[in-house]
Amino acid sequence: MRFEFAFDGGEPGAGGTGTLFVNDAQVGQGRIDHTVGYTFSLDEGMDVGMDLASPVSEEYPNGDNAFTGKISFVRIDIAADDVSHLQDPEVLAAIAMSRQ
Repeated sequence: MRFEFAFDGGEPGAGGTGTLFVNDAQVGQGRIDHTVGYTFSLDEGMDVGMDLASPVSEEYPNGDNAFTGKISFVRIDIAADDVSHLQDPEVLAAIAMSRQ
């Protein structure tokens, strides 16, 4: 399984298109209107198999939401297409300050 996100570019928090692949075949695609603008808080992050903090959406069930299948591995690849040159220098400074 693979998920690809095509960021619209522009301001932090802008949306994009998410595409899900299984065995390299596209099985789904959808619009994501908003993303995380700068950084995750200390109690949020990339959970695997269950959501331990804020729900992905309001429709996501609270409580016991753990994936019951087997996760063999997780690999995160960051594409080389850096879009920081499309962002306002003041926005880039704010991002840098949030990571201090």
